[in-house]
Amino acid sequence: MLLWPLFGATNQLLAALALLTITVYLYRKRKPVVYTLIPFVFMLVMTGWAMIDNLHEFYTNGPGTLYLFVIGLAVLVLEAWMLVETALMVGSIRKKAQYQLAEVAEEL
Repeated sequence: MLLWPLFGATNQLLAALALLTITVYLYRKRKPVVYTLIPFVFMLVMTGWAMIDNLHEFYTNGPGTLYLFVIGLAVLVLEAWMLVETALMVGSIRKKAQYQLAEVAEEL
């Protein structure tokens, strides 16, 4: 039962990752992404908020929960990493689309 808050946050983060994957796929296919983007942002914000709350609780409860604090911090870092990688991927997709648009414009 001690690991339950971490399991819940990690499980929700996995759900956010699935929504993120679908959102990026739809974005690449130039389909509407609002249907997966909104739940993704909600899941990510709520999971991050809950993890920060858990980290505060683990930190203030003393040395017995130090390993929970470290694991929770690692999960929070992975969440941030996921956002950075997504931003880089979306930037790459946009840059590629602009390059293709410029090639088409040159041909005309």
